[in-house]
Amino acid sequence: YFFGFIRQKQTAKMIKVFNKYLKSKKSDRLITEIDIQEPVQIEQLIFSSITTSIESSTREKNDKNLRFSELESTVPLEWWTKNSDDFETGKFSVVSFITPDRLLLVLGDEFEKSQLHNSYELSVRKKHFAQGSVRYVYRAYSETDKKEYVVKMFKHLDDGYNKMENYYSDLRAQAIANFYAQKFQQICDKLEVKISFTETKVIHLKNSTTHMNAVLEPYIEQTNKFYKYNNNSGGKFDWKFSEIMQAFSHFTWLYSKQTHLVVDLQGWVLNSNKIVLTDPAVHSPKENWKNKLGKTNMGQTGVDQFFSGHECGQTCRLFSNLL
Repeated sequence: YFFGFIRQKQTAKMIKVFNKYLKSKKSDRLITEIDIQEPVQIEQLIFSSITTSIESSTREKNDKNLRFSELESTVPLEWWTKNSDDFETGKFSVVSFITPDRLLLVLGDEFEKSQLHNSYELSVRKKHFAQGSVRYVYRAYSETDKKEYVVKMFKHLDDGYNKMENYYSDLRAQAIANFYAQKFQQICDKLEVKISFTETKVIHLKNSTTHMNAVLEPYIEQTNKFYKYNNNSGGKFDWKFSEIMQAFSHFTWLYSKQTHLVVDLQGWVLNSNKIVLTDPAVHSPKENWKNKLGKTNMGQTGVDQFFSGHECGQTCRLFSNLL
């Protein structure tokens, strides 16, 4: 549904009441205000709306690139030793972004890439065990280092999604978020919880039957609780450590000199005082970052949505005195 401001005061009041109700229900979807003179905002909103609508009413069909719609709720122990028809095996090339150690390098988009060709021998399960709004998640096992991983692949097969630059956007966002997490821990060193992000790589396989790109992350045991603390459109969720997590998003905006806002914070709580986050979104209002952070970058609109509902707590006050 789209609202037009015909009667400014009445429409604004209606939207305010709607959003207040949605927040009380801890909904991750709020009514979004956009400027129709800003085509980038319209494009992002339409893309998000159409994607959500399609994914709620359709199922993906099987294809040779491992995009399977059948959900596998449990995976047997040592599944990689089972029937070879259940997984795709190959030697994958691997690319990762090394997290910079200085803000100047982050703001200048100077990320060092680590590239290893045909270096990871992986077995990837053909049935996904989880999914997000645009990607399926598969179990994987590496014969190279004898570790378990998850592989995340876009549901859509066209080049608009599957081109390598989209995956580089994921790596860049993850490296940026990880940099700010490290600085947050250094400055706020007395916090009761430690924040980090998963180590993310992009893998590539091309042979006679398969051509695929995907994100590779370490597998985290599903017995650990998974929490979502905020999203990329201003929604916030009240769990343990939520005040610290919202403060971390605020911190990234200040520390980056209003260049980056890290949101869509979600991940696992380990050992009661450690949070490992995955799949962050990064908003930037700067023109030179518009096409570098993926489709979840909502620019100034995303920044405004976050701060419209943000209330500073003791953690915000702590780092505001130290920056």
